[in-house]
Amino acid sequence: MNAKCHAAIITVALSLGCQTSNIRNSQAHGGNGIEGELPQNLDLGTPRDFKIAFIGDQGVRQDSKDVLALIKSEGANAVLHQGDFDYNDNANDWMNQINQYLGDATTIPYLVSSGNHDQSALNNYQAKYVERLNQYNASKPDEQKVYCTGEALVDQSCIFGGIYMIFSGIGSIGGSSQKQEHLDYLRQSLSSTVARDSVWKICSWHKNQHLMQVGGKSDETGWEVYEACRDDGAIIATGHEHSYSRTHLLSNMENQTVASTSSVLDISSGKTFAFVSGLGGQGIRDQEVFTTDHFASIYTSNQGAKSGALFCTFNADGIPNKAICKFINIDHEVIDEFTIISKNGAGHSVTRANALAKRVALGTRSPFRNPPNIEVKTKLIPFERVGETTEGGDHDNERQ
Repeated sequence: MNAKCHAAIITVALSLGCQTSNIRNSQAHGGNGIEGELPQNLDLGTPRDFKIAFIGDQGVRQDSKDVLALIKSEGANAVLHQGDFDYNDNANDWMNQINQYLGDATTIPYLVSSGNHDQSALNNYQAKYVERLNQYNASKPDEQKVYCTGEALVDQSCIFGGIYMIFSGIGSIGGSSQKQEHLDYLRQSLSSTVARDSVWKICSWHKNQHLMQVGGKSDETGWEVYEACRDDGAIIATGHEHSYSRTHLLSNMENQTVASTSSVLDISSGKTFAFVSGLGGQGIRDQEVFTTDHFASIYTSNQGAKSGALFCTFNADGIPNKAICKFINIDHEVIDEFTIISKNGAGHSVTRANALAKRVALGTRSPFRNPPNIEVKTKLIPFERVGETTEGGDHDNERQ
């Protein structure tokens, strides 16, 4: 098979200049693509009571360690980190902290979107991230592995535990001039057969729009990514602002149109919610947005906030399209609690037959104009082949 490789979903491959690190047996083909497919008879259903911890804005402070200890004590099956790692450009310190408090790479997958504070050493973070995922996957049977396509910490799509996740660098990588490329990737990933058949879909990125957070952040991603995820009923997970907030169920993100104020959120095509879980340990900020009718929960220094994480348990009580979520602080206090009912997917289940029903070519496109210290030769597009795009503007070196 040549570079026009056919796959519904593949394992992670990361190109760092001439170096390529692979998870499992993905192979590079002339620097233009990779090939692979789901193993035979792989069950893509979500296990019962499958718990994911969502954090952002971590640091290497005592609170950072306490949040990781909380995640371990809650028995999370995975961590989704929405950007800003150690704030010191030290990938070794960041990864050592994770391994110290969560256990080594074989214990739990740690999946990430990069933030604005991660760009100067992005290649080092990429290498550590992929190395840990390699080690995790090598220790697990097929049904417990993480399957991904794309470029780690830039634009990547993954399935783990039957949950479809898209990690975007929008607003953090490439600055405003590259938002369209991130948006194109996200839309294409959501349009894949695997995504459309998935009960649970999560869009993960670091930055925000001003009215999707309650602190001092400005409009930094554009509304299009929020609306694209809402169109497909995907949960929107962000960080950046050092507080916790969650919207009600919305039928329009840009206009903050509330579809329901119930604590049971029925997500579906056209309706979803967004949250900021930015209390990973690197300080706590105040509330500066008071136009808040569209928010269901706000937790900032004004409310005496402490660091913590949002935990969502999927296939809760053995109901595949039900999730129970709680924001818990490091004192083990429950700050927010809500239920999600997903009306997405083909019969509320994902099967190998669905995942492999449509095999489409993976293609490449021109690279971003990259931040310092990183040279990415190719860009892998999820589940479809697209034409070349043009190289864009300068990296946004903003440090917030």
